[in-house]
Amino acid sequence: AQPLLDVDFGRTGLYDELARTCGIEVDAGTEWIHPLFPSPAERARLELGRREAAFLIERLVRAGGRAVEWRESVVRGDRYTFVANWSPTARYRSVLAPAESAP
Repeated sequence: AQPLLDVDFGRTGLYDELARTCGIEVDAGTEWIHPLFPSPAERARLELGRREAAFLIERLVRAGGRAVEWRESVVRGDRYTFVANWSPTARYRSVLAPAESAP
């Protein structure tokens, strides 16, 4: 991961740079999304009131069966909606989308 220390991630993405600079091709990942009431520090950082909820998103990314990224993110619950899509011709897909995308 040493080559990644000088990368400007404002202009590129982590997985593209893992492939380009480290030869690591990401091929799988799992996300777990949990509702939670954030800690006082998280509430302050997210500018949330005491009774406002958030989502904890945990992500594990793998390359060739080996873990290459673990990430935990806390996002405001009032700004995002969990969306899952499926059809007979497409694979199951889920995203955490901006709240205004909800019907």
